[in-house]
Amino acid sequence: KAAKDMFNPEMMKKYSEVGVKVQQLQEELQQTEIECSTGEGAIVIKMSGTQMPVSVDVSDQICGMGADAAGAELTAALKQAHAKSGKYAQERMAQLYTDMGLTSPAAPPA
Repeated sequence: KAAKDMFNPEMMKKYSEVGVKVQQLQEELQQTEIECSTGEGAIVIKMSGTQMPVSVDVSDQICGMGADAAGAELTAALKQAHAKSGKYAQERMAQLYTDMGLTSPAAPPA
């Protein structure tokens, strides 16, 4: 019975709609820029909604810290930007599923 319900014409239409909406969302996320700044703007990182780096701005203050300290600050900023971008994408995907009247897929383990 479950297989019959999954493959009925109405559900197949719904799956097709979801596929189109997910593709549209992926395109939107590719165009979306999420900004993350640290140290009062000492490092500003922009990433796309698909977690691709867009730009990195580093202040003279960070550059003057020395290579090791600057590298540590940049690494921390990149991790924050990556997390923020991922969270944004998850929230948008969950909203899409809610808007379509579906339960959202299980979140990936952290």
